[in-house]
Amino acid sequence: MVGVQDYQTYLQHMRLHHPERSPMSEREFHRYCLDARFPSQGGKLGKCPC
Repeated sequence: MVGVQDYQTYLQHMRLHHPERSPMSEREFHRYCLDARFPSQGGKLGKCPC
């Protein structure tokens, strides 16, 4: 998908910077990115995870 960060890059970031946290599944990651980019709730602006 255009504009959605790469899941493998996200996993690498999580391993390096947040080893104590469990990463999102690929499906959860893409849903999070879509919701952050195109918020369904008014006034909710977000950012894709690192």
